[in-house]
Amino acid sequence: MNGFLYKIIPSILNISKFNFSIKKINYNFVRDKKTILQSDKNNEKMAKVRGAIVVDTEHCKGCGLCVEACKFDVLALSHKVNLKGYNYAEMKNPANCTGCTNCATVCPDTVITVYRTKSE
Repeated sequence: MNGFLYKIIPSILNISKFNFSIKKINYNFVRDKKTILQSDKNNEKMAKVRGAIVVDTEHCKGCGLCVEACKFDVLALSHKVNLKGYNYAEMKNPANCTGCTNCATVCPDTVITVYRTKSE
């Protein structure tokens, strides 16, 4: 089966080098120079997206799931409390937000709204 992969996959994907290991589940693809240059040009044209998060602080119960789900260290639990006595989530590093919506996805109370804006 491995011989088949080494012959067929590089021709299908139009690549010059293909490494495949089943035991380690390690895939290594090296693209042609033409493909790399083409993808670099496409990346230059793409707009950068920044995110902004709005938390409904009065309904947030401070479970901290959003803080753990954020890969970019944007959220933290506030030292302030809402009317129910919970420490609510707030943005501590707004410049790091990419608008990925991981925080809103894991929020059990759906109190997080994520907005995306294009920036130059």
